[in-house]
Amino acid sequence: MKKMRLIRVLGTTSLFLVSTVLAIPISNYNRPYDVDFRQRTFDKKTKFMVGASVETGASRMGYDEDSNKTGILNTYSEQQSAIAAFKGASSGSAIANFLSTTISNASDSDNIRGNLRVDGKFAQTDITLWGKYKLPLGQIPGTFYLGMYLPIRSASVTEVTWHDKTQYANASDLSVHEHLTDHLSSVILQYGSLNIGSWSTTAPGDLTAMVGWYKEFVQNREALKGVTIQTRLGISFPSGIQHNEDIAFSLPTGNDGAVGIPLSLGLDADFVYGVSAGLDVTYLGLFNVNRERRLMTDLTQSDYLLLTKGKAIKVQASIWNFNLYCKLAKIIKGFEIFAEYQFAKQDESNLYPEGDDFSYFIVNSAQSIQEWSYHNIITRTSLDLRHMMGNKRFAPRIDAYAKFPIMGKRVMTALTYGLNLSVAF
Repeated sequence: MKKMRLIRVLGTTSLFLVSTVLAIPISNYNRPYDVDFRQRTFDKKTKFMVGASVETGASRMGYDEDSNKTGILNTYSEQQSAIAAFKGASSGSAIANFLSTTISNASDSDNIRGNLRVDGKFAQTDITLWGKYKLPLGQIPGTFYLGMYLPIRSASVTEVTWHDKTQYANASDLSVHEHLTDHLSSVILQYGSLNIGSWSTTAPGDLTAMVGWYKEFVQNREALKGVTIQTRLGISFPSGIQHNEDIAFSLPTGNDGAVGIPLSLGLDADFVYGVSAGLDVTYLGLFNVNRERRLMTDLTQSDYLLLTKGKAIKVQASIWNFNLYCKLAKIIKGFEIFAEYQFAKQDESNLYPEGDDFSYFIVNSAQSIQEWSYHNIITRTSLDLRHMMGNKRFAPRIDAYAKFPIMGKRVMTALTYGLNLSVAF
C-alpha cells in the first residue's frame, strides 16, 4: 500500500508550496507569482512588463489545531515536553542514558513536570523582482506571456522565551530543574545539536518561471459586458536556502530544496458601472525530496524538541488556493479599488523514513505535517498612470494592499502590507 501510494503521488506531481516538515508552521504570506493576480494586461503598444513587489509584516499570533488564536510558536501545541524529547532513543545512546540515569526516568504524565511554553515574535519582508514578455503568438487566439519571478526574503523569529511549568514539589521536580529545564538550551544543544533560540536570515528564494494565457470574450448584454478566462502554468527552481535542521525555528526561503509546479485557472466578469468580479483557483505542490530530517521517536514528543535525525521522503498532500474578488473602477480614471477573499489549505502529508530505526506511525504523528489552512481578507487599490502619460510608451502602475488574517489552522498569521510597482513598455 505504501509503495502504491508513493507511485501515485510521484505520477501526479503538480504540487507546489513553501511547506515541509518544519518545526515552525506555515505563514499567510504571498508566493512570488501572486503578484500576477489581478495585474495589468498587455495592450497593443506593450510587449514587456517589469516590476518589484514588497510584502512586510510581523506577528506574535497564529491559530492552533482547533482554529483558536494562540502564540505563533504554540500553533502545534500549547506546551513542549523536554522529558519526552529523550524518549524512544536507541538503547545505550547518550540520549537514552540521560533519561534513564541523569533524570532517573522522571515522569511527565502530569503534563507539568518537564513541560514548557514557548513564545516569540515572527517578522518577514519579501521583495519580488519580476518581469513578463508577451509571446509573439498572434496566430493563436488570446494573449500568451512568459513571466519570471525572483523573491528575496528577510525573515526572523526573535524574542524566543521558554516558560518552565515544572514545580518544586518533590525530588523528581528538583532533578528535572537541575539537569534539564533550568539549562534547557544548552542541554538540547548538547544532546541533539539543536539550537532552540532566535533565528534570522536574508536570502534569495526560489526562481519561478510561468507561462500564462488569457482571452477576453465581449458580451453584448445589459449588465454583463465581458468575460475573461486566464490560466498559468509554471515551474519553480530550488534556488532558495533550505530549512536548517539544527535550528528549530529556521524557515526556508523557498520550497525547501524541492522543484515545484503551480497551475492556476481564473475567470473574470466585467459588468456595467466599472464593476468586476472574479475567481482564481490554484493547485499547488512539490516534488518529493528525500533528505535527513528531525523525526519523532515517541508519541509524546513535541515538534520543537526533536533530538534524533534520520533520512525520510516527504510525500506532499495537495494544496488548494482560492481567491475571490470584486473590483470597482471608474471612480477616477486609472484608479481601482479591490476587495478580495483568500483561502488556502493543505491536507495531511506523509513521511516515509528509511530503514527500521523509526516507526512510520510515530513519525507521522508530528503536528507539523498535519492539515493546515488560512483565510485572509485583502483590500487593494491600484493606480494605472498610462492615462497620464499621453502617447508615451512607458506606462507605470502602482498597487498597494493590506492583508487581514481572519481565521486559520496550524498557521502563523500576520497583518501584512504590500506594494507593487510596475512599468509596461
